[in-house]
Amino acid sequence: MEGLRHAMDTGEVVRADPEVLAWALMGVGELIGMRWILWDGPEPKQIPEDVFAEMYAFITRGLGTPSEPIPR
Repeated sequence: MEGLRHAMDTGEVVRADPEVLAWALMGVGELIGMRWILWDGPEPKQIPEDVFAEMYAFITRGLGTPSEPIPR
């Protein structure tokens, strides 16, 4: 929440309830990871690039930031 508050204060993300945003971000990460890493077979995997890009775009739209994927 502290990082989100700082980002709001510096104009990097829109103003919103930082606790709600923190839980929402954790939920996205948890379920995307579970779906593509845990539930997609017995061997360890990585999140596919297109899934990562879509997740990143979804998050940045929700936070009011540019939606270009960050380099991995």
